[in-house]
Amino acid sequence: MKKTWIASLILFLIGLSTTSVQAQAYLYVEKGSEFPDHRWKQGEKLQILLSDGEDSFWQKGYFNGGDSAGLVLGTKYYTWNQILGVRYSNGLIPFFGKAAIAGAGLFTGIFTVNSLINDDRPILTEGQIYLGAGLLSAGLISKLFWYKVRKMEKGYQLRIINMTELNG
Repeated sequence: MKKTWIASLILFLIGLSTTSVQAQAYLYVEKGSEFPDHRWKQGEKLQILLSDGEDSFWQKGYFNGGDSAGLVLGTKYYTWNQILGVRYSNGLIPFFGKAAIAGAGLFTGIFTVNSLINDDRPILTEGQIYLGAGLLSAGLISKLFWYKVRKMEKGYQLRIINMTELNG
């Protein structure tokens, strides 16, 4: 009795997991016949560069599927000809860049408060100023590399794969 209950529970969970996989959509950015550069699954954050005629702007949202004519970002539908590009995080570079910027403010603030409490003169030493300036500049320079930008005009294209369509 107990073994049949466990077996039926396992079969139920396997069936449940396959239905959730079938309801999944993926967005790929690729260039020609090369290996896809990046993949987003349904529900992941996505940033796309949109055109409204004369201006272009970045729109953030969650990828919620799409079809052959466009994609759904959040609750809005965008056609492929509105999308000029996508961008995504470049690994751990944004993390370390933001940490360096925060560290610049944090260390400089701690050194300043400590000097004011102890009535030290000068308030910041030359080394402390160099440390703060170095961390700040490292963080700001790293900001140039925080995102990988893939523009459609450079040959990249977006492709959606719906698992429900593949299984018929």
